[in-house]
This record gives sequence, C-alpha cells and structure tokens, in this order.
Amino acid sequence: MCLTQGLDYLSHYLFDEWVEKNYLRQDKYKDKVARMKKSYTIVKWGLGIVFYSFTSTFAYILLKDSYYLPPFLGGSGSVFTLVKYRYL
Repeated sequence: MCLTQGLDYLSHYLFDEWVEKNYLRQDKYKDKVARMKKSYTIVKWGLGIVFYSFTSTFAYILLKDSYYLPPFLGGSGSVFTLVKYRYL
C-alpha cells in the first residue's frame, strides 16, 4: 500500500463519522447514504487541500535556491539557464 493510500484510508476512518455528525445538516441530508457520501467527499477534499499545500510548500523550499528559478518566483536564477543546461 502506498503512503498516500494509507493516509486516505486513515483520514476516512478518523473523520467520516465526525463530519457526518457535526458538520452536515440533518434537514438537508435526511438519507443516511447521502450523508455518508457527502462526508466522504468533504474528508477527501480536506485531505487533498492539506496534502497538496504541504507538497507544494516542500517543493518550493527545495527549489527556491536553484539556478533556474526566476526572481519573480522567489529564486535567484533565470529560466534561460534551464535552456542552457537542459540535460541535467
């Protein structure tokens, strides 16, 4: 099992029931199956937001001092050096 699949399973195990009880309105989602589907979707979106925010921040920290990241993205290099050294 991949790490992301494990995190996905764990997040649904921990948060699906909580979201169903505390977040969803009982008058809007009267059917139990509809509430379960909506809570699954909300937890999936939440995990996606956290995961992609973390990985994007990590990638930026990793690449910010590289020689080809332009200054308008926070680097100190130029895009033209990427073309010059394209076979890394």
